Amino acid sequence: MERLVARTHESTSVAQLDGSDIVYVARVAVPKIIALAVSIGTRFPAAQTSLGKVLLAGLEPEELDRALAEPSRSAALPRHRFDRAELDAALQEVRARGWSLTDQELAAGIRSVAAPCATATAG
Repeated sequence: MERLVARTHESTSVAQLDGSDIVYVARVAVPKIIALAVSIGTRFPAAQTSLGKVLLAGLEPEELDRALAEPSRSAALPRHRFDRAELDAALQEVRARGWSLTDQELAAGIRSVAAPCATATAG
């Protein structure tokens, strides 16, 4: 992650799904004048983040339904809320291109990109 930060001059994070939220499990931050406060354990609604969309897009339909049925435990109030048809279309786009981009869906001025990271055991 440090090498990616050094190359891009942008913060880098790893998160996992917990119901309809993502929870940050690793982060290397770049100091900025204005930045979203994120630390290990921070939780955001998955549908409004690029990390979350990548993770949701990798779920089987039944798993996706179960995850989205759980209420968010995040304190964040997203700028944009998806209806299910919008979210399904966004996730299909993520699956087709292999990465996700969000543009101010969680908060004004916050843009992010994410791609899935496969491990040797996870595929």
